Amino acid sequence: MLTLYDSLVASKIGYGLEVYGVAKNKDLKELQTLQNRILKIIYLKKHRFSTNRLHRELKRLKIS
Repeated sequence: MLTLYDSLVASKIGYGLEVYGVAKNKDLKELQTLQNRILKIIYLKKHRFSTNRLHRELKRLKIS
């Protein structure tokens, strides 16, 4: 599952790293929410599962 996430999602997130520094907080928040949703769906986590815990367990950085 982590390979699936890395190839389909993380690669797209990493591609836009150069523009994140000038992006609006609203836009970054939307990207973060999308990343959280995708990770929870892939790993069958409930909607209320802590995103901080999820990122820690998967050793994945948040967009911010």
